[in-house]
Amino acid sequence: PSPKVTEKCLASRTGRPQEKSQPDEMEERLLTLLAGVHQQVVADAQHSEQLATLSRRRSEVRVSALEEQQRRLDIRLNDLSAGLKSIEKAAPAASMSQLHVDLSELRR
Repeated sequence: PSPKVTEKCLASRTGRPQEKSQPDEMEERLLTLLAGVHQQVVADAQHSEQLATLSRRRSEVRVSALEEQQRRLDIRLNDLSAGLKSIEKAAPAASMSQLHVDLSELRR
C-alpha cells in the first residue's frame, strides 16, 4: 500500500488526527501563494484601469480645450481677413503708409 493509505489507516486506528505529509503541506503553501499572487494581479489590473480612465479623461479635457481655442482662432482669423478685404476695397490706391495705419487701428 502507498504511504498515504498507511497513514490514513494508522490515523483511523489510533484516533489521532492525521498529520499532513510534506508534499501536501507544500501544495497547500503553493496554493496559498498563488491565491495571493492572483489577488495582487487583479488589484494591479484594477489600478491600471483606473489610471487609464483618468488619463483618457484628462486627454479629452485637453482636446476639448484645444478645439475651443482653434474655434476662437478661426473666428479671429476670419474677422481679420474680412477687415483686410474691406480695407482693400475701400482704398485700392492707398499708399503703403496708409495701409499700415489702417492695420494698426484694426488691431486695437
